[in-house]
Amino acid sequence: MGVGVALHWPKEIVDFVYDVRRKVEQMGYKKEEYFVRVRPFKVDGVPQLRAEVKKINGRGGIFERVACWSCPPADRSLWCESV
Repeated sequence: MGVGVALHWPKEIVDFVYDVRRKVEQMGYKKEEYFVRVRPFKVDGVPQLRAEVKKINGRGGIFERVACWSCPPADRSLWCESV
């Protein structure tokens, strides 16, 4: 029995999430070889984004965390260039 999960990002953060995905690819995790998952989570009540990867051709396996970022403010002009 397969179960699919979808996450719909608010439009204010979609560009930031795409930037995170690009940064993960620049780290060597190419989309042709890896599934890339970016998900929100909290650390001590502070919202963050977690990037996780898993090999495409591997059977089963788990996603492993490769990077974390602080969530940006909704106003893009306030984003830092850390991504």
